[in-house]
Amino acid sequence: SIGKLVSLGLMLLLFSISISGCGQNWASGTVQISITDSPGLEFDHVWITVKEVWFHASDASGPHEAGWLKFPLSETVTIDLTALTNGELAGVFDNLTLPVGHYQQIRLFLASTEDELTASAADLGLLYNNQVGFTDPADGVRDVPLRLPGPRDGLKLIGTFRVTVAETLRLVIDFDAGHDIVKHLRGTHPEFILKPRLRYFDLDNAGAIAGAIDTDIFKSDSNPNGGYNFVIKAEE
Repeated sequence: SIGKLVSLGLMLLLFSISISGCGQNWASGTVQISITDSPGLEFDHVWITVKEVWFHASDASGPHEAGWLKFPLSETVTIDLTALTNGELAGVFDNLTLPVGHYQQIRLFLASTEDELTASAADLGLLYNNQVGFTDPADGVRDVPLRLPGPRDGLKLIGTFRVTVAETLRLVIDFDAGHDIVKHLRGTHPEFILKPRLRYFDLDNAGAIAGAIDTDIFKSDSNPNGGYNFVIKAEE
């Protein structure tokens, strides 16, 4: 009958579209992510343990909503932020493959401080996955936990990230340990909370500050040693 022929035609059309879609090669590009830190003088070490990064096309989507592209590391990476000043970078994610397009949100996930010690943290002799080392005038060198307010939600980074076929997007996530770590007391024991306001830049569109400071010009009767502990920054 005509009804059966129409139904058969629709089935064949849908089957053809399905086969065509399966054979299509969607355009994709690559992304590399490194981490750096602004200069800070308060801490001897600030260790963080990175385990995963997510991308989303919407800046409003929460971590439990659909649409995330997730890239877990095969092995966690533990980084000392205090070693990443003066333009030093720590490469973490290399050649991630994403569909071409615009992305407006990245979430960086760290291992929970309270979880079992990861292999990368253990290899460095740490007590916690995320840890602060500082010198206490009364007690000497101290190693204490660096707490994360919401480890399951990740650290949110909003921006515009364009992935193309032609070029690898080389992103640098910029921490600021000197301002993003908050000290508090648990009883009489100091602990620290990481509350970062993450920034980022594209490594292919970044410059550098170069030069030297003559510290002798700061010498005086009250300051015979001259200048020290300078922090040089640039702002847009």
